[in-house]
Amino acid sequence: MKALTIRQPWAHAILHLGKDVENRVWRTHYRGPLLIHAAARRELHSREMLSEYMSGPPSAESLSNLPIGCIIGVAEIIDCVKNSKSRWADRGAWHWLVQNARPIRPVHCTGRLGLWAPSAAVMKKLPAWVRNLNQR
Repeated sequence: MKALTIRQPWAHAILHLGKDVENRVWRTHYRGPLLIHAAARRELHSREMLSEYMSGPPSAESLSNLPIGCIIGVAEIIDCVKNSKSRWADRGAWHWLVQNARPIRPVHCTGRLGLWAPSAAVMKKLPAWVRNLNQR
């Protein structure tokens, strides 16, 4: 199973706000389950950034309390395109199309650049249903 480190509030937006595109400068050929890892550092001005994509973003206080430095959920990558019509798609970026995003209880671990595979010790801490997604 692969994981992707994403800064907050974007990781939260995938799991809770309907963000169906992860914008990247690089393409992926990976399809399947993806662990969402919240980076150790947050974006500055999170609320203002989210307001570009949605009306009524969460409060600055709630955004400042989002978990960091941990796996916080799982989604499925279904495609990677340049022309998504999603409101979350940034012009000129590769649009990793994600669906079926589900939060989990945070599992602390160190993230990495690019797609990465969590250690066996981290995988053991994930819920069984998440670990079983890898068996498909």
